[in-house]
Amino acid sequence: MPAKVTQLSIVIPVYNGADTIGSVVDDCITHLNHLDDLEIVLVNDGSHDNSDSVCKSLVDAHPQHVV
Repeated sequence: MPAKVTQLSIVIPVYNGADTIGSVVDDCITHLNHLDDLEIVLVNDGSHDNSDSVCKSLVDAHPQHVV
């Protein structure tokens, strides 16, 4: 019998969330690190702050989890 793999995808909408999205992603990774396959999808919806660059930095910092 194949091993059971625990998978979870989280979709996080981002709108002017540059100040908070980093802590949200870090909390998700910290609290769900027991999962075999964790995917966090950040969807920037036309933010007027620097959310886009923060999201790109998070993808670079956590390429195994964040897309």
